[in-house]
Amino acid sequence: MVTVDYDALWKEAIEDFFQDFIMFFAPDLYPQVDFAKGYEFLEQELRKLFEDAATGKKYTDKLAKIYLKNGAEKWILIHIEIQGSSEQDFAERMFQYFYRVYDRYLQEIFTIALLTDDQKNYRPNQFKYSFLDTKLSYKYRIYKVLKQSEKKLQQSDNPFSMAILAGLYVIKSKKKDVNVKYNYKIKLVRLLYEKKWDKTKINKLLAFIDAILRLPEDQEKIFMQEIFDNQRGDDHMGLSIENSDLARLLRADGKAEVAAKMISMNLPEEFISETTGLTIEQIKELKEKEQN
Repeated sequence: MVTVDYDALWKEAIEDFFQDFIMFFAPDLYPQVDFAKGYEFLEQELRKLFEDAATGKKYTDKLAKIYLKNGAEKWILIHIEIQGSSEQDFAERMFQYFYRVYDRYLQEIFTIALLTDDQKNYRPNQFKYSFLDTKLSYKYRIYKVLKQSEKKLQQSDNPFSMAILAGLYVIKSKKKDVNVKYNYKIKLVRLLYEKKWDKTKINKLLAFIDAILRLPEDQEKIFMQEIFDNQRGDDHMGLSIENSDLARLLRADGKAEVAAKMISMNLPEEFISETTGLTIEQIKELKEKEQN
């Protein structure tokens, strides 16, 4: 079973769909942003500020610089809580993130925490401190994936809704039969192909869905076979492998190695050919070598 790096997947999704992300999570901020001026992700700053010197732990955050239409420069601090478990000190940690950035760069910051845990009543959105006359209250925006409406996400015109829906299905399929996750994955792919979005966005979302709802090898084989069969059918539900795990393997291992893996999964020769770029004759030769 392939280990899923949820941290990396969410951070990549935010970068790939940043404008959609802002529209989805901050509709009050979105009209003020001048996206024509671009935006910048400040990874170096985060590495300096959020690496625990004692443990070497790197926190799951994104820091972005944006420009408003009035010419002002603003920063957005995005924290993604991936662990799937509630923490008593979460609000305090959010305050620490904020003041580290503010103290170092003296920038106005909009903060949002994306919570992917499975605890229904866990909604830490405020840090309070009080000692005698010294008082502090720090409130930030949170987004609880578990609390979202599946129907509304399915009907949304915002591409980032599909990433959230995939995250919701990860939570719902946790500790359940693998067939539950399989059905969610098929459902997402079918839903995605009903959307009239840019092909590049669809491919990136397919890659995210494919990775975050990763199946055991035997189930993945059935999934790929079903996608392949439907790709040739009337509903035209095809899975682009441009950004999929197979494509990443292809770049890392080479055509022959990936083809050999797919042959061992008994995938159709035509599909292997389309995926790897090898001819049917070359695939047949590889099959013979595998059998000998």
